[in-house]
Amino acid sequence: MNELLSLLKQYKAQTVLAPAFKMIEAVLELCVPLVIASMIDDGIALSDMSHVGHCAVLLIVLAALGMGFSVTGQFFSAYVATEVSTSLREKIFAKVQQLSFAQLDEAGSSTLITRLSSDVNQVQAGVNLSLRLLLRSPFVVFGAMVMAFTIHMKIAGLFVLVIGLLALCIGIVMKYTLPQYENLQRHLDGLLMRTRQSLMGVRPIRAFGREQRMEEDFVAANDEMFMRQKKVGNIASIMNPLTFAIVNGGLAILLYFGGDQVNTGILSQGEMVALVNYISQILVELVKFANYLITVTKSIACAKRIEEVLRLEQMQQSGKKHQMDTDAMLTFDNLVFSYKEGANAALEGINLSIKKGEKIGVIGGTGAGKSTLAALAMGHYAATDGNVFWEQINILDLEPKMLRGNMAWAEQKPKLFKGTIRSNLRMGKRDATEEEMLEALKGAQAYEFVSELDKGLDALVEQDGSNFSGGQRQRLSIARALIRKPKLLVLDDCTSALDYATDAAFRHYVQQSMPQTTVIWNSQRISVMEHMNRVLLLKHGKMVALGTHEELLKRCEEYREISAAQGRKERSYEA
Repeated sequence: MNELLSLLKQYKAQTVLAPAFKMIEAVLELCVPLVIASMIDDGIALSDMSHVGHCAVLLIVLAALGMGFSVTGQFFSAYVATEVSTSLREKIFAKVQQLSFAQLDEAGSSTLITRLSSDVNQVQAGVNLSLRLLLRSPFVVFGAMVMAFTIHMKIAGLFVLVIGLLALCIGIVMKYTLPQYENLQRHLDGLLMRTRQSLMGVRPIRAFGREQRMEEDFVAANDEMFMRQKKVGNIASIMNPLTFAIVNGGLAILLYFGGDQVNTGILSQGEMVALVNYISQILVELVKFANYLITVTKSIACAKRIEEVLRLEQMQQSGKKHQMDTDAMLTFDNLVFSYKEGANAALEGINLSIKKGEKIGVIGGTGAGKSTLAALAMGHYAATDGNVFWEQINILDLEPKMLRGNMAWAEQKPKLFKGTIRSNLRMGKRDATEEEMLEALKGAQAYEFVSELDKGLDALVEQDGSNFSGGQRQRLSIARALIRKPKLLVLDDCTSALDYATDAAFRHYVQQSMPQTTVIWNSQRISVMEHMNRVLLLKHGKMVALGTHEELLKRCEEYREISAAQGRKERSYEA
């Protein structure tokens, strides 16, 4: 809630003016029953048509002024709510960009999307209604009660009883609904996660004929969501009928005793009409306030969820901008890493120093820890134990912008963004020229197929690059990394979908055209390892061997087995 309040402070004038105008409207509304009472008692009863005319004009003026103040107040409240929701979305999005991969894994993309969209919309509705009704409705309710006391002290006691009963009912309903709405939003996260998984995994789902099972799982989750919504809805739905019942009960009592007071001459007809109007105003305002409380209860739950994201601390610690000149570009010092606390280590006992311009190949079976090592080299995760140093400075102590500016990453399953080839390449370098783009495409062995496209660099790229083949997506991803001209290039099995000839051509480019660039190349192919300065063999997250390709062939049985399994096949393609 602190973040929300700080945003409201940025719009102090509008935040004050919105309820102020609504309060003025409420004052005018409270004056209407008095004018009607005067019209009846002093005009109609005495056959003074001039007074009736004056009262009619005054009622029209009050209505016009009330409408003007109401519209102005609602304009300011809508303005503040819209601006606050816009700022919240921007803050959440910016925060998500700063989170570590570990924090993103823990939060989950579905819950972040919910908080960025549904939760913010709910907060916007809550802010809008709060500025309009939080002060106005209680003011009208208590104002009507005070006005009733000025008319008849004893009958006004009925107003106190009605308001007290309704306040008690509202408090009880809020007590039970607030935690329920928080649970609902969490279940909505789960439902969105299932939806997202089904959409992203539609191909394997259909390939294995699991459509029926996925539909059943979704229906079960959706039904559970429905039952929870029904439960909290049943509690919240009590508010309106309960309000009507209590207020109408009070109105019946008022008419019964008030009518007797009119017959005995204690109350005038105009005063009786005024009292009925005031209790009707209380009814209308309490119905609105009850609905407001339901909305604001949801908004509070959503605001807390948003606050959880905004309070997440960044992985980076100090943001030092200096760096020391040293031959070591990257150093892993007794590195241990687990994705979750208490889980088995994905990497353990990694000690490796990589020199500037050195090309390091990393090989190993599935689950060996190759991608995890690459992610730690990029600073995506913090080590569980040990350290990662960039030029002898702890990678966590470096300014993130500086660190990212000196690195580039191409992965096995590349993420391409909807737009054009040009816009995707400029993700790597914002001000890249066309010549730089073409050079990067040539290096990534993508120039040939891009040049054959009708629009070339301006060819359309669908979401995730779905209009390109796997190999084409990988080459575009590599080009996006190359255009950056980074100090450290991490290639995480990014040529797995390429044929051996294309792979060899790209490997030749890296060797000949990027002598100053430090490269970490994860691959399953021995043909890649043959051309690396050193090769690291990983198994179950541990270092098995480190040395040149020739050294490992001589002294590492596991490496020889990998080479023997691939060598003949790959040499036939290299020939």
